Amino acid sequence: MAVERAPLKSLSAISLMLIHPGGLLYLRSMMGLGTWPDGVRRWAQMKQLAIHMDSWAFDDPDTLTDHLKQLHSCLLTFSSNIERLFFRWKRARGLCPFTLDTEPILVPSPNGSAFQHCLPRLRLPQLRCAELSNSHLDASQLNQFIHGHRRTLQECDFDEVHLRTGTWDEALAVLTRISGSEKWKEDMLLPTGNGDE
Repeated sequence: MAVERAPLKSLSAISLMLIHPGGLLYLRSMMGLGTWPDGVRRWAQMKQLAIHMDSWAFDDPDTLTDHLKQLHSCLLTFSSNIERLFFRWKRARGLCPFTLDTEPILVPSPNGSAFQHCLPRLRLPQLRCAELSNSHLDASQLNQFIHGHRRTLQECDFDEVHLRTGTWDEALAVLTRISGSEKWKEDMLLPTGNGDE
């Protein structure tokens, strides 16, 4: 609340180190008691966002989906001006926060409640650099994320990222289509198979 109320016009970076997923609720500007009308604008002016999030027990599906939806909502709050985005799960490896809208556990089932709804796609129109650490996702999800940000994205770093399905060549094939050649492979260390990088 103090950040939202202070006249910090030049504030452009925020680091959330070792935050619990429940702590993200305080970064969502919702109208209510104690909220400030400029809150949304304050968070939207951020250009750099770094999050190191505590992982939690993934054995309770209700807690899992609630926390992931809160994370997705928080990223949407910051999405309009973010140029550099860094995310790391602490301890246990977690789902990729950049592609939660395509995670099977978060996609409503056809037989589900009428209150279930799809998560909106995370669009970061200014994104130039994305870094992901200690996470897992499918090659198709990564390919789709890079393709969706191809006009602005200049750098991607993956550390301790595991592909559940597909290979790294499949995940990064979009770079060959965008550049028209495989010259980009000369500048990077590309893991083989679908193991950890």
